[in-house]
Amino acid sequence: MRIAHLTFSKSGGAGRVAVALANSQASLGHQSRVISLLEYGLKENWNKFPALSIAAGLDNFVFAKKNKKSLVTLARSKQSQIGLLQDLDLAQVDVLNFHWIEGVTTLPQISEILKGWSGRIFWTLHDMRPFTGACHYSHNCENYKSDCGNCPILRKPFRNLSKEDIYVRERILKSMEISFIAPSVWMFKKAEESRLLAQKRITLIENPINPLFLNWDPSEDERSGSLFIAADLDDKIKGFAEIQELAIKHPELKLSAIGKKANRQETNGTRYLGKLTPSETAIALRSAEYLIVNSLAENAPLVIAEAAASGVVPVLPRGLKSCVSTGLQPYCLYFDKANEIPKLQSQTEKSMLKILSSNLKSAANEIHGPEQIARRYLSFYEAPIPKSEC
Repeated sequence: MRIAHLTFSKSGGAGRVAVALANSQASLGHQSRVISLLEYGLKENWNKFPALSIAAGLDNFVFAKKNKKSLVTLARSKQSQIGLLQDLDLAQVDVLNFHWIEGVTTLPQISEILKGWSGRIFWTLHDMRPFTGACHYSHNCENYKSDCGNCPILRKPFRNLSKEDIYVRERILKSMEISFIAPSVWMFKKAEESRLLAQKRITLIENPINPLFLNWDPSEDERSGSLFIAADLDDKIKGFAEIQELAIKHPELKLSAIGKKANRQETNGTRYLGKLTPSETAIALRSAEYLIVNSLAENAPLVIAEAAASGVVPVLPRGLKSCVSTGLQPYCLYFDKANEIPKLQSQTEKSMLKILSSNLKSAANEIHGPEQIARRYLSFYEAPIPKSEC
């Protein structure tokens, strides 16, 4: 089978999933590759794509409210790097698997370019944007179930741009034979409830993780401290500033942070490791006891699965529980407010921590192993489409 995975960049959760899938599918004898606009994020390449960078500025500083709790891509969803699709020899592709495509291409463009193509189209849902009119995570808003109008995350003059966007998406999706893959039960239910995907074919397949996080002996490593991981530590949505303040008051957290940060000077409570490669991140995880996550806008967090596979216990907001694979949920720790984290950790005895670590590692290997996930994707690619959806 000849498979092309299309995504914005090869970094970040969506990109890492696309790369892991392509590598595992290739190891099983298929021609599978990743087509991406960037190796890393737009911030590192803003000058190469000025129109896209301006669109990102409009989304962040004009359309979206100042204290937004989710990423917004309205202007970016209109951006298209048409060369990526035009250069793709569709005669040599059986399956096209979309991942994170905002800023890469648009649905109208996809519909036009793929006219007459006999292959099959799939879309992995890394967040809610494929079935909303603007946001990537809706929090308590349920407008995506109807027309997505009067968007609470957009500034007043622009609140119905989301409604316009969802009508365009609806028109195009109705004309396309496209199937969707949700990586969590939570995402599956959200997609099923949505106006855009309620009548579409959706299946649940967890995200695969890089084998780097699987193959090591935990008995060889001494663990201590907590990790906070984000591509951009300055992204307010990630909630790192609150954890940073907490670490100053509670040095026993022994907090280390992985990711890009404008001001990298160390505080009393945090050690900055900088932006690391997957191999370097895997090494850092092997020496940590806890992974702290402080954002609800995570959808189906790959970093939690990677930490679990490394035997690191995730410490999560309670509202994020349903976004985690069901097999991992019993072995994570949960808080309602971030200031509960120090007490939560201190009350977890070392013997219990080892049990949680062992169970997480076994469950993650079983649920997120890249080869078995690749096989499930291949089976879904090949499965006949019900007549009612043809």
